[in-house]
Amino acid sequence: MKIYYVAVDKGALSYWRCVLPGYYLNRKGLAEVAIDFGRFLKEYVDWADLVVVQRVLGQSIKHLIEYCHMTKKKVVYDLDDNLFNMPDSPEYRIEGAEKIPIQCKEIMLMCDAVSVSTEGIYEAIVKECIEVRRFILLNYFDFTQWAKLNIQHDHFLVGWAGGHYHVQDLDMVVPGLKQIINGNKHVTLVFIGACPMSLILDHPNRVFLQEFVPVEVFPKTMAAMRFDIGLAPLFPTEFAKSRSNIRLLQYSALEIPSVCSYWGEYARMVDDGFPCMAVNDDNWADCIQELIDNKEKRQYIGKEAYKFVIEKFDVNKNIQIWANAYEEVLNS
Repeated sequence: MKIYYVAVDKGALSYWRCVLPGYYLNRKGLAEVAIDFGRFLKEYVDWADLVVVQRVLGQSIKHLIEYCHMTKKKVVYDLDDNLFNMPDSPEYRIEGAEKIPIQCKEIMLMCDAVSVSTEGIYEAIVKECIEVRRFILLNYFDFTQWAKLNIQHDHFLVGWAGGHYHVQDLDMVVPGLKQIINGNKHVTLVFIGACPMSLILDHPNRVFLQEFVPVEVFPKTMAAMRFDIGLAPLFPTEFAKSRSNIRLLQYSALEIPSVCSYWGEYARMVDDGFPCMAVNDDNWADCIQELIDNKEKRQYIGKEAYKFVIEKFDVNKNIQIWANAYEEVLNS
């Protein structure tokens, strides 16, 4: 196969949905791959058998899809967020947000198939009555890029890592984290990418914020920090229910035990046997404290979590799933 990925930018979404699978499709001899970010070229469209559009919206993409059909090319639209159930959170209140679901649906209906990263997004497409071939292609993980560094920290680190589109998720753990700070003088809170403002203002000497780092250096940054406990909160909305489990994979790749919300893909992993501390209500402080107090339990959960994710989410073992889906579209 010759696959041409058209991605919106060089950020994390494009990495997980285009760059990483594209690299392994090529490495395994399953496809020749080209990727463009923020643009597309006619020459690559003419070269490709299959064009994969990763979440790009707008009139120009409609023109691209029309040209693909004129030249007998197949098109897959890929989605890693539930754009039909945007959360009522300040970081998502952008101009024209109400038009995004309409645009997304119009583009999907033009395509030969849609690939999504989670069951929640798949279900949203079904509810929208979008009659198009659908695939769930999970986000898989390149464990070769993630290796622990022998770095010792003086403080006990409770941390979170991610982008700035998590205001609701982070706000829900603030009360519990304040309890942890007040009750554990040796604990430092570490945030990579974003942090609740109230925590920094109220506890400036106990909270460390590392600005967002590019996806290429993220594994090394995480390994250097190497939290003792990793936090994975999800505010219970339909949007969050559709988020992927990448954060849990990142923590587990470094044998960091997770305290996570029992919601969405996180709950699905827990039900499948993923070892962690799952929070059903607001008892974040209790779950975190239990791990702070029990080193053996932290180490056990961290090691078992690593075994779990490397068995089930290694891209090297699962890339054939992506290839099979693309081949099915080409042969339809």
